[in-house]
Amino acid sequence: CSAFRKYLLYSEIAENEGFHGISKLFKAAASSEFYHSKNMFIAAGRYSNTLQNLAESIKTEKSEAEIIYPSNINLTEKEKSLTAVTSYKNALDAEKVHFKLFNEAAEQLKKGNDIPLQKYFICSRCGYMTYGDKQPARCPACGADMFKFIEEK
Repeated sequence: CSAFRKYLLYSEIAENEGFHGISKLFKAAASSEFYHSKNMFIAAGRYSNTLQNLAESIKTEKSEAEIIYPSNINLTEKEKSLTAVTSYKNALDAEKVHFKLFNEAAEQLKKGNDIPLQKYFICSRCGYMTYGDKQPARCPACGADMFKFIEEK
């Protein structure tokens, strides 16, 4: 999973620097790493049904929001790393949204229902996720303007 995300980031950096061929190479490697990760999840028995996947996601998001990010914020504040503190605080805001949405989805699924299809917008500056008919004028986490939001397709 880590290599998949890392190569997507490297692809974006290469693209922004005008290296389109290298960007495409990193995207292809990311896709390859995705399938490696998928196969390893299946082999480890961690590939499940949607309700179990939601339960696992809720557990992860709760841990990130209540333990991991607050601990990292505390540590980086002590180290006086403003960039890291800001990054963790923005991620914490996003994790709370993920936790809320996964919980709502699990409740609906327990009743045998899907959730309505809706638009999701991701702030390309900090990763905050929002949803609805349109993105907000400003990111609630980092304050970026609406043009930093990308609609998840």
